[in-house]
Amino acid sequence: MTILEGRRITKSFGGLMAVNKVDFEVQEGEIFGLIGPNGSGKTTLLNLINGIFPLTEGEILFLGQRINGFKPYQITHLGIGRAFQIVRAFPDLTVKENVLIGSLFGAKRRKDIGAGMKAAEEVLNFVGLGARMSHKVSEITIADRKRLELARALVIEPKLLLLDEVMAGLNMREVEDLMHMILEVKRRGITILIIEHVMKAVMGISARIMVLHEGRKIALGLPKEISENKEVIQSYLGKRFGRRMGI
Repeated sequence: MTILEGRRITKSFGGLMAVNKVDFEVQEGEIFGLIGPNGSGKTTLLNLINGIFPLTEGEILFLGQRINGFKPYQITHLGIGRAFQIVRAFPDLTVKENVLIGSLFGAKRRKDIGAGMKAAEEVLNFVGLGARMSHKVSEITIADRKRLELARALVIEPKLLLLDEVMAGLNMREVEDLMHMILEVKRRGITILIIEHVMKAVMGISARIMVLHEGRKIALGLPKEISENKEVIQSYLGKRFGRRMGI
């Protein structure tokens, strides 16, 4: 079943075509990878999906419902969560308070304070931050802030989770830990669309991968197909990646 569909998605900023007539479908229950060089339109595409930017052309459907034109909070209430590349937490609040805000106001069905606190604690335990609930965000590490960003997106109980380079700035051990956590999120029935530059991660966890270059879709397929695609290697992955993958 298709959970998210983009039809000829286009976004221009003046004379700059950031996303150019991109078509795609994300199937329910899969991890769908999105890769491409810097400036290829990946984050812009996510901003279109969750309503930060209006489309110039095309349409976006979530569970068959056309959502372009909806406000970001309306899209969130439909069940689309997002973790940003740059953590957008409140630095002077505690870890638990940050997640509690999402629990109380991020979902369409609002919880009372008791239920909200319970949900926040459950999610923080899941992402490995149970022992740091009372710490201020300014007091925790970059890796823990990435986990907090994931927790804030998960606490709204999304059907679809948008992840924008959540592994950026992490060492390989931290990347592997986050890979396992994302796979566990998938096992819990949440569909994931992930932007990632860490090729080990995106190739290792994605069922399918779409590649953008200069706003255009240049490839869509299984990780092995993408790693062997000559246009993708030339425009993004590079020959060294091809040799490392045995191509």
